[in-house]
Amino acid sequence: VRLCGDSPLLEPKVLRLMLDQIPRYPDADVITNVWPMREFPPGQSVEIFRASTFFSMDTEKMSAHEQEHIGPYFYFRPSTPFETHDLIHHVFGISRPPDMTFDRDSYVVDTIEDLRRLEEI
Repeated sequence: VRLCGDSPLLEPKVLRLMLDQIPRYPDADVITNVWPMREFPPGQSVEIFRASTFFSMDTEKMSAHEQEHIGPYFYFRPSTPFETHDLIHHVFGISRPPDMTFDRDSYVVDTIEDLRRLEEI
C-alpha cells in the first residue's frame, strides 16, 4: 500500500474503501484511486501494488519520475509487458462513491501555505 508523506490527513474511509477492493480484484497488479481519472481530492490518494509485481520491476528501464512515483509506470504503460516475464499490468481504478463527500478541496501538504491551513484545522 502506497500512502504519500504529504498526505497526513488521509481519511480512514478512503483507506478502508481501497483495502476492501483487494478481494474484488485478485488479478490486480495495481488498485488505485488516482487513475484513470482523479475523483478524490489531493491528499486522499491510495495505491495498492501486488508485491511480486513491484519487486519484479526493472528500475534501470524506468525514468527518474517513475522511480520516485511508481504509479505512472503502470498508468502510462498499462498494457506493456515487463521485460522479465509475460505479465501484463492489470490496473484497476476505483471511483469515488457518490455518498463519499469531503469537507476540503485539498488535503495535501506541499507548501508552507498548506501547512498553515493544516494548523487551522
